[in-house]
Amino acid sequence: MKSYLERFKKMVEELKNHPQIEVKEFVVNPPATDEQIETAQERFNLTPDMLDFYKLANGLKLTWTIKGETDGFDDGYVDLLPVEEVFMDWSESLDTEEFPEFEPLHPFDYFRPEGCAAFYLNEETENPEVYFLNNGSGEMSELKLDFKSYMDLLLETKGFFYWQSARASSLEGNNNFQERNLKTKLPKLFPDINLENIFEN
Repeated sequence: MKSYLERFKKMVEELKNHPQIEVKEFVVNPPATDEQIETAQERFNLTPDMLDFYKLANGLKLTWTIKGETDGFDDGYVDLLPVEEVFMDWSESLDTEEFPEFEPLHPFDYFRPEGCAAFYLNEETENPEVYFLNNGSGEMSELKLDFKSYMDLLLETKGFFYWQSARASSLEGNNNFQERNLKTKLPKLFPDINLENIFEN
């Protein structure tokens, strides 16, 4: 089976060959060092899938946009943070004094300044759930994903604009703007996309 890094590189090549898309940025960090892995392991025992990724790339960034004039709601963003940042103390950055419910959260995909995907860690956690956090509204939503299934959907959606919010909306039965936007635009860009994979429970 191909590694996450190989799958990301293949996806980016597909994006570059898409007539409507321009890849603005694709940066892959060097592999995490043993010291960086050990530092992260002091806070959380990384799962095999996490280790498989970070030992090949200690984070990566991807930004793609639609060529020509658009409404700005059909671009793609990925910002997988270095492992030592993911498992650092986030209490100040997330202002957990004002929002104590954010205390267990450790962002790992900070795809937009106001939005991220975060691990929910507690003492019983062996394979943490992933939550969508909207810093602007102060809302957090369960995605019913772990790291592996999150990465699979990240690759499936190609990091499309707020797919995490769209999935959370679907799970909560809200049918928000991001959900409607994705269901309308993503199949037009990528006719082979299977929306059921994104929105299944």
